[in-house]
Amino acid sequence: MLMLNKIGLIIGREYLSRVKKKSFILTTLIAPLGFIVFFGFVAFVSSVGESEKSVLIIDESGLFEDAVFPSSDDGNIKIEKLDTVYHKGSEIAPYIGEDVTIVIPEGFDILRPERKQVICYTDKNLGLATRAYIRNVINDAIRKAQYDSLSISEESERMLNSEVQLSEYSRTEESKNSAYQAIASGIGFILGFAIYLALFIYGTMIMKGVMEEKTNRIVEVMASSVKPFELLIGKIVGIGAVGLTQFVLWGIMISIINIVMTPLLGAATMSAGAGETGAEDLDPALIQEITIALGQLDFTPIFLSFIFYFLGGYLLFGSLYAAIGAATSDDGDVQALSLPISLPIIASIIILMPVLNDPDGTLAFWASIFPLSSPIIMPARMAFNPPVWQLILSMALLLISFLGTTWIAARIYRVGILLYGKKVRFREIIKWAFYKEK
Repeated sequence: MLMLNKIGLIIGREYLSRVKKKSFILTTLIAPLGFIVFFGFVAFVSSVGESEKSVLIIDESGLFEDAVFPSSDDGNIKIEKLDTVYHKGSEIAPYIGEDVTIVIPEGFDILRPERKQVICYTDKNLGLATRAYIRNVINDAIRKAQYDSLSISEESERMLNSEVQLSEYSRTEESKNSAYQAIASGIGFILGFAIYLALFIYGTMIMKGVMEEKTNRIVEVMASSVKPFELLIGKIVGIGAVGLTQFVLWGIMISIINIVMTPLLGAATMSAGAGETGAEDLDPALIQEITIALGQLDFTPIFLSFIFYFLGGYLLFGSLYAAIGAATSDDGDVQALSLPISLPIIASIIILMPVLNDPDGTLAFWASIFPLSSPIIMPARMAFNPPVWQLILSMALLLISFLGTTWIAARIYRVGILLYGKKVRFREIIKWAFYKEK
């Protein structure tokens, strides 16, 4: 009971000393606004990132006299057509100021277009999106001309252009549409990335806090009244509570901002789009798919698993970061010593997208049960309803690993926290972990 009281005092000290700092208050208040500004900036850059490009299509073949080559919807690619003969270096060339000139040569064969290639003249580096759009426009026109040449009716043309749509149905659950897969992937990425940031930010905070106390020799005073293990657990849990508080506050603030801003943005969008688009432009089938997908998502297990893996991953990596902070007080050494701890976190975020693309695959299975990657990977899989036995196995291994790493970290912590002025290597840290007390 006395030990719990001491740990409680340390937790309270770590928690209160950090939540009262101006940096914590500013970060908590500004971060949600920062996310909104960031996504707004991304949207702005996406809208203005590509410069306008003018494209001239010269039809020497005479086969596309009535063809329509549409400009892009966003207005970044403007296409005009000219029915004439064009030769590079001829009299007409200097008067063509377009960014791109496409020439459909004389003798072009609609039914065998590979025999005589369409030529593209440009002095600029075209982006992949621009190239793809121009290529699709020309291919659509050629395909239309092929249908006309073969006297294929519009009804037959629609039949030939129709694509197969897959209706997915699980043998054990209700059907999941494509909107469900997209929403589940988005939720999985957000949860995985949030834990990735938390592990780095708060793990580093523990490491720096231990190093600071060691450098200031505050720990010597504290070690006289509490055991190193009690000090380690109190520091980890106290800083973890700070992180959890910050996440909860961010969630509340983002929800409030979303509730307030959505009607305003909706009204602005409707007024801006008045006269240009109508309700008939909205796809009722898509809206229905999204509604069904949101109804199929069970947010309770997703939220509970996020809390468990946030705490479990934080406690596991936090104890290791604390051990590294106790082992050295040199900034140069701490970078090298913390690299092996950081690598699994970095590897987890790298494989997150492949896992979301195949949430039931081999990579997803092993990454979600391996304790050093499961805190990021398993919460990302939760929207895809992984088997219960995999979830239980993953949680059990994470819990066992946390207890093991905490035991090892405590043994390193008790030796390193009082060691000054010595360059530490991994071999020595391992010896500290298994050093027998006399």
